[in-house]
Amino acid sequence: MAQLILVLIMGLALLTWAASGVVQTAREWFERDISSRARLVLVGAEVRRRSPQAADDRAATVRRVHLEIRISLDLLAGKSAVALIQGSSA
Repeated sequence: MAQLILVLIMGLALLTWAASGVVQTAREWFERDISSRARLVLVGAEVRRRSPQAADDRAATVRRVHLEIRISLDLLAGKSAVALIQGSSA
């Protein structure tokens, strides 16, 4: 009987350890996701702030949208938002 209780306690300890690992991984993913989304918002605001004022300039609008898409994809790939902002101003 004592061996069964010991096995059950060990199994519960193993299950608890595995669950804490899953929770930690989910938390890290969530923090990275929120951080990426925040950087994306900041980069989008910076691009819009620097964008040309002429709303009827179709070529400028296409370039701006292309730049925003490229920056979004770069952020999703894990590149630095600061480097992207500095690179887009050149």
